[in-house]
Amino acid sequence: MAKEQKFQTVDVFTDHVFGGNPLSIFTDARGISDSDMQKIAAEMNYSETTFVLPPEDPGNAAKVRIFTPQNEMPFAGHPNVGTGYLLASQPNLIPGSTVGDLLIFEEMAGLVKILPNRNGAGVIETISITAPQPITKGQTMPAELVAAAVNLDLRAIESSRTEPIVAGTGIPFAIAEVKSREALTACVVDHGQFAKMDQNYGYEGDFFSLLVFFEADDGILHARMFAPLGGIPEDPATGSAATALGALLAELDPVSDGKFDFAIHQGDDMGRPSRLHVTVTKVAGRTDPPILTGSCVPVITGVLTL
Repeated sequence: MAKEQKFQTVDVFTDHVFGGNPLSIFTDARGISDSDMQKIAAEMNYSETTFVLPPEDPGNAAKVRIFTPQNEMPFAGHPNVGTGYLLASQPNLIPGSTVGDLLIFEEMAGLVKILPNRNGAGVIETISITAPQPITKGQTMPAELVAAAVNLDLRAIESSRTEPIVAGTGIPFAIAEVKSREALTACVVDHGQFAKMDQNYGYEGDFFSLLVFFEADDGILHARMFAPLGGIPEDPATGSAATALGALLAELDPVSDGKFDFAIHQGDDMGRPSRLHVTVTKVAGRTDPPILTGSCVPVITGVLTL
């Protein structure tokens, strides 16, 4: 017998419809098999789809599973911001419990804290999430190979702070800096080179993906993220990559103690401008798990028939 599954969509990291990164959220995923979750994510064809389940610990708000069109993710930023916004806005959808306004999601990478930021009238303006882990760094990789992966001249790669490097706060990304906004705009994926990078510089549990960024004179970080091997040619907003980037830059800064705030603009080159904010606290040279903040806009309420 066919079963109707309710879902809602939100645009994440934007204050208007058709901006940011769209997300579909299945608000009661009980009874949906793993294979059907993957098929649904492919059918929705957003960069990620989330499935809300009762938590294993009743003191937490929910268990949240995150799928791209091709695989399940242990953690991702925009799915948490969007799912957190929806559940905080519609608390009747929360299958577990909250501590005041704080929601805790159980995910493969660990516990994710979700905090709605309200204005004086009690309306949610933004959502802040804390990454499940502090930064971990992997291997560096030759700048010429990274340049080839996005069809840039080697001279466009900026390596003064660090060579291109793998880093993550729950999910790994390759991160590379470029010397100009024009170079960032000029990036075009070379699928064959990405496949080679996955073979030689890939990481366990996910496809090779690459965040390329440029820091403007005003301090804004302009970014693009490519994950063609995972079915995401380019992502309009990647919160988990943003937290990795912010934590990496804070760790590379010679200051041993401080609070770092990063404004990250992504999606502009796709016509879906996204605005992300990352805060990183550093104590005695060690960075805490970063905090990611963004706004959301509701878009669609629908039903999928299985």
